[in-house]
Amino acid sequence: MLGQESLLNQPKNSFKYLIYLITMIWGDMFFWPFRAAWMSVQFVIGILLFAFWIWMIVDCAKRKFKNDGEKIIWMILTIFTSWIGAIVYYIAVRTLNPKGLSKK
Repeated sequence: MLGQESLLNQPKNSFKYLIYLITMIWGDMFFWPFRAAWMSVQFVIGILLFAFWIWMIVDCAKRKFKNDGEKIIWMILTIFTSWIGAIVYYIAVRTLNPKGLSKK
């Protein structure tokens, strides 16, 4: 509250006082375009992560592993840990072994 009291004691033509008044009247609505832009960026990132997660689940379901137990473990890990599990799956399986682990 000390900052607000010091702004009230300043001359009325001060730029800081003008910003203070605008913020008091409109609150956070003064900066709404920036907040809307940030929310849009978060929405796009969320959609991309969701699409990546679905892509890794489909890849895991179609990939041939050495045994079925490994496939089940990767499916459970990918489904229950969301996009973090999808990133782990992508690094551990898809990047290191692009053709898949063939059954011998």
